[in-house]
Amino acid sequence: MKGIFGQIKKDVDAKVEEKAKDAQKIMKNVINKDTGALSDSVDIEKVSDSHYKVGINTAKLINDPRNAGKIDYTPYYYHGSRPHTIRAKPGKTLSWIGKDGNRHYAKSVKHPGNKPHDFLGETIKRMR
Repeated sequence: MKGIFGQIKKDVDAKVEEKAKDAQKIMKNVINKDTGALSDSVDIEKVSDSHYKVGINTAKLINDPRNAGKIDYTPYYYHGSRPHTIRAKPGKTLSWIGKDGNRHYAKSVKHPGNKPHDFLGETIKRMR
């Protein structure tokens, strides 16, 4: 009997891993691709047998060269943000590559804000 239960556990573990990879793929697809840094930071981590975590790897996001501010902006993307001004630190300048492909510089910029995007809920909905 040990053999059949061992095979069942192996099959269940494989199915759970497959579903975790599906969730990772879906989550990457539902996140908007402004720079691609946030969607590329979606990772999968095996915690134990049949237990995986799928979500944003904040260290990966912060260190991504496309993340000009070098911050974890996931909460602002997920919950949304009001229009606000982003200012450079004293003696520094903001710098980014625009959609036109050119590098731009400024002491401050007016961010228009953004609507919330429940990418977690959307991922779960698509998993069903």
